[in-house]
Amino acid sequence: MKRLKPLYLSVFTSIILASCDGFLLSISSSLVPDTSLETSSEVVSSEGSSETPTSIPSSSTLPPSLPVFEGDCTPESTPVTAANTEEGFENFFAPTTKVMLDFSLSQASLKAISDNGTRTELHDIYSLASLKIEVTPLDQPTQTYCYPIVGVRMKGNTSRTSFVNNDGLINDFVNLKVSFSSDNPSENRIPNAQFFGMTKLDMKWNRNQDHTQIRQVYSYKMYREFLTMSPEATLGGVSFHQVDVQNSDYQSTYMGLYTLIEPMDRRFFARRLGDGPEADGNLYKLLYSQTGPADFSRDNAVSSSGTTHIRQGNKIGIENNLTNYHPTYDKKTNTVLEDYSDMANLIGLVNETNQYNDEGFRSRLETFIDIEQFIRMEAVAYFIGNPDDFRNNFNNMFVYFVPSTGKAVFIPHDLDRGLGQNGDWDPTENDFAYAGPSMTRLSPFASALLAPWNGNRTNPLHRFTVVEGAISTYQSMYRDALEEIAQSGWLASNNVAPGQFSGSFYDMHYAYRDTYYPTGGDFTYLQPTSPALRDFFVVFSVNQKTQKNITFHDYISGKLNTYQQAIS
Repeated sequence: MKRLKPLYLSVFTSIILASCDGFLLSISSSLVPDTSLETSSEVVSSEGSSETPTSIPSSSTLPPSLPVFEGDCTPESTPVTAANTEEGFENFFAPTTKVMLDFSLSQASLKAISDNGTRTELHDIYSLASLKIEVTPLDQPTQTYCYPIVGVRMKGNTSRTSFVNNDGLINDFVNLKVSFSSDNPSENRIPNAQFFGMTKLDMKWNRNQDHTQIRQVYSYKMYREFLTMSPEATLGGVSFHQVDVQNSDYQSTYMGLYTLIEPMDRRFFARRLGDGPEADGNLYKLLYSQTGPADFSRDNAVSSSGTTHIRQGNKIGIENNLTNYHPTYDKKTNTVLEDYSDMANLIGLVNETNQYNDEGFRSRLETFIDIEQFIRMEAVAYFIGNPDDFRNNFNNMFVYFVPSTGKAVFIPHDLDRGLGQNGDWDPTENDFAYAGPSMTRLSPFASALLAPWNGNRTNPLHRFTVVEGAISTYQSMYRDALEEIAQSGWLASNNVAPGQFSGSFYDMHYAYRDTYYPTGGDFTYLQPTSPALRDFFVVFSVNQKTQKNITFHDYISGKLNTYQQAIS
């Protein structure tokens, strides 16, 4: 798909900045801080008008959640919120549940999302909107929820672009984040509001034109099957309704199907570890950023003397969009205290020796790392085959330090590549053709695929655990995890007839297809309604492919063949 040319908009003309510990505290009377993620780096914008949002009741006076909300969701509506129940959470993320999210906001607020999202210093600014969410489980009535005031903003790194022209026409796709709650009373959002226990929700469009529609969702669910901590994901339709626009082409715009992802924040850990001290640990986001790759080298990150390690340089820190500072190891929680000793100790630890097969070093590693979770994570990652992940490109990982043990738990994210989904970038097509196409011929014991682009480095943690020549105990654990996954059914792709396949992936694909595309040729839930975007969508198919994508069947066949050769 040809990328649409961005149109850059003017930013707010009057901005007053104040800082506290180097972070944005407030921006004029129309921009107020968001403190709902336990981080001081996110702020919220109003709709760009002089109107004051209507007050809504505090959480202590809200009526109980109702099963049905009727009419439009506006700032004046009585909130109808989704209770934090395990059943509701599981239903929301089920392949047979239809989800529709409809944002209502002013044109100025929509333009602010577009404008702020393309200016680094304003990346984390939310614009205010009303949000109506319809959740329809299979063979059950639709449950409709209304959040009168939420925050919404653009998200992402390289995917950000202006998506609204000066007339209010949506002319491109962007990834989004919605925040349901805020502790700041001036926003008039519901304090501590949650949606099935989540205070935020991430939304990513089908950027790589995956015809199956589900490879990213399947990857998240596959990680969840084998790991104790990994986010949930599903599909859902996203719409924008501009309340002050009359032109029908501009007023209501359906954006198509998005992947909806459970965000990484305190609520994520509270669901899995209990809503207490165990959910209050330090969370770091690891990216290949302006300060370098997340390769766990000490360069520009750690200074060591024996087993004593301290932070040095700028690779470990707290992101500050205002100053355009984006550290490789970005601390996301407990940001009031600039204590990075846990991450510094972790990086220093894996560099204490270069004897990567030393069984005697296991006790040191296992003091600081949940090794079993890490090895299982890497086994799943091998079969997913994302060239832009932690192992291959030192990118896209969360690390959480569990308070009671101090151990690091690794949690992958940004899974829009893998399982044969490449979009316009497959490094194994040319530069690393020995491993392709689409990572299918890469050995499970190989070092980082893109190491030649990164000084021929390999993360020392991978050398200790999964790369050829690693500690034998860990190699055995890794082989066992690989075999468990290979035999589990998650990788099944049986060609039962020409163009027809069976297996878990196809069961999930057909479940989502029947939810959003039950009748061939009915593109209601697939096709965007903006005149500029109507031709930019793909239908549900396990056989069609575009760009550098390959079919799931071809990917799995090649991957399993390589795996069997490697272990024989």
